[in-house]
Amino acid sequence: MRCVRGALWFAALMITLLAVAACGSQGRPSALGQPASATLTPPSSTQAVGVAHLTPVYGSHIAPNFQGQAVPYANAQNPVQLRKGACNGDVLAALTEGAPGPVNGATPPLVKPNPAGGMTIPIAPSEDLWVSVLDHRGDDAHILACGHPLSDRKQYFDLYDARKGINGIALGSALIEAVPLTRLDLNLAAAVNGPIEWTVRSASCSGSEVDSGSLTNGVTSDTIFAALDTSAWWVTVNANNATSCGKVK
Repeated sequence: MRCVRGALWFAALMITLLAVAACGSQGRPSALGQPASATLTPPSSTQAVGVAHLTPVYGSHIAPNFQGQAVPYANAQNPVQLRKGACNGDVLAALTEGAPGPVNGATPPLVKPNPAGGMTIPIAPSEDLWVSVLDHRGDDAHILACGHPLSDRKQYFDLYDARKGINGIALGSALIEAVPLTRLDLNLAAAVNGPIEWTVRSASCSGSEVDSGSLTNGVTSDTIFAALDTSAWWVTVNANNATSCGKVK
């Protein structure tokens, strides 16, 4: 009987250890792939006019919930900001419409609604990111509740009364998780006068659109809100009233 009990105890211990070991990677995003590029050529020429460099990066999917209701990107009654370092730290971005953005002159990152709810932003998860819920729309809004993750892993965290912190009660919660995005860097041979329009398409230069954007004031970098796909992506660029395109590989 002792042998049976000992065997059962040992089996239970091994199962526990395996479970703990498995949890060691729980919430971690999958590893990023290798960078890729697309050589850009005009439709009627094989002469390259530039190169599009594509680099996998992490962004964040953030889904705030306040007083039992999911906070939407558009028409939020209680807008949400992403801040750095503290509940009232520097504003990194307005996570919803109607929330004030950065005030230090920095260009705010683009935020897009996420199909699963919440929003996606091209900033990797970090314990230094604070989600702050405001009492109303506009520049004179005050922070009602806030909170931050404890690591860069996928997790839910509480949003506490901003006046009391963790000594108060949670007025909401938020999900944060890493999502794969792609950084786009354009290196064009000729100087550009005016905006640069870029589009990532699937299967060909005229295929279905994956994402698109516009660059101005000499900026040549942007974020593609999708994971890099070297098997299907093509990049089309319109600059100086001329179009060029190339296969990502």
